[in-house]
Amino acid sequence: DTVAQFVPPQQVVPTVVEFCRAAIPSPDFNQRRAAMSVLSVCAEGCAEIMRKQLDTILQPVLSLLVDPNQEVRGMAAFAVSQFATYLQPDIISHHDVILKGLFHTLQDPTPSVKERTLFAIEALCEHLGEKEVVPYMGPLMQVLMEALNQPRTELQEMALSAATSVASAAGRAFGPYMPQLLPMMQRCMQATAPEHLAVRAHATECMGILIASEGGKEALSMPHIVEFVKMALEGFNPALTGDTSQLREYTFGFFANVAEATKAEFVPFLPSVVPLALTALNQYDGAIFDDDDENDDEDENKDNTIVGGVRAALGDEDDDDESEEGKNNLSVRTGILDEKASATQAMGSFAEATGVAFAPYIETVLPVLLRMAEYFHPDVRNQAMIALHQLVEAAALAAPLNADLTPPPPLQAVLNATVPIFVKCVERDDDADVVSSSLVACAKAIKVVGGNPLAEWLPAMTAAITDVLK
Repeated sequence: DTVAQFVPPQQVVPTVVEFCRAAIPSPDFNQRRAAMSVLSVCAEGCAEIMRKQLDTILQPVLSLLVDPNQEVRGMAAFAVSQFATYLQPDIISHHDVILKGLFHTLQDPTPSVKERTLFAIEALCEHLGEKEVVPYMGPLMQVLMEALNQPRTELQEMALSAATSVASAAGRAFGPYMPQLLPMMQRCMQATAPEHLAVRAHATECMGILIASEGGKEALSMPHIVEFVKMALEGFNPALTGDTSQLREYTFGFFANVAEATKAEFVPFLPSVVPLALTALNQYDGAIFDDDDENDDEDENKDNTIVGGVRAALGDEDDDDESEEGKNNLSVRTGILDEKASATQAMGSFAEATGVAFAPYIETVLPVLLRMAEYFHPDVRNQAMIALHQLVEAAALAAPLNADLTPPPPLQAVLNATVPIFVKCVERDDDADVVSSSLVACAKAIKVVGGNPLAEWLPAMTAAITDVLK
């Protein structure tokens, strides 16, 4: 894997192909499995050359989907998933033969082979459109329904993920298949046994995406959606589901999708979902936030970069421990972190979807989102930047500009709190995605209220944007 990513592909692919030509027909299953493994790991780093050789490489891989050895079959399915992920867009022209091969492999008696096959279907369908998927909707839904009926939870989770990809690809064509899927979704979303909570989490996430999909919007009435929202809310009852951050994380994603799909019809749910999101964002996870302004002059000889409100003195630019471009690598990942990121995204979606109706919540939500904008992990900060500009839009709808283009006090208060943090993140955040979202937030603020209410920040905003362009 490392060689494929860092050695020029012209020096890697010929050796790999030569090995595979000898290994794939070998009577030793270890050789055949190794061939599938090496093609899998090369797909990312050597994608450009492998895309040009798909006609040569793909068929031998598909032939091993029916290999006598289950380990080889499983690795072949995994290779297909890697091809589907990294050899875009060329792999799309082979979708017909790939899907037929994967359908056959789904009849495999080995659960692990089925799981990898479903993973390959998910990876492929993520990149397909309605034209490619619709001819296979019947067989696809049949195999997904069969997988959802299996007792193995890992298989059910993969089937749910695959169903989400199929629904997104199929668009409106997925609508007629919703009625047969809904009872399965309902069953999964009501599971309370500890061993089934991961399935419940995936089902909740999947249902939100289905509701937001084109087919879901046409196939599901509001009463149906209300029932699924009630099921999702029950996931926060520790007496039923225990204390699982994964379920809460995926449920916030469900709420965000439902809000985006239903717009004003989501307003009645705000009194229930906003407090839940606030609870998630306010839960203690050990993160400590510094007041950046108090330390600005602490040490003029250090490159003081803000990493989510935690000051990082980077010191010597040539330090071998630093990552590319002087960034700090943060590999910390916890369930609470993911829950906070999901809750932050959901809060922004609530504001954007309900607009004026969200106004009563702005005063309470705003300081919490500002705190998330200085969280130590970039995933949360990134979602906070997006949510904050969505909050600005909701505030502007609730308190429009006066006739002289000045903002009324409620809107001015929101601008005073948010615009400086947008500029600060553009200037000083160490993560490219957060900076990008901050730039979008600046642009959105200008679009929503115009330049006059932002006059005092425009010079700093312009200077920060200029620095990025340099």
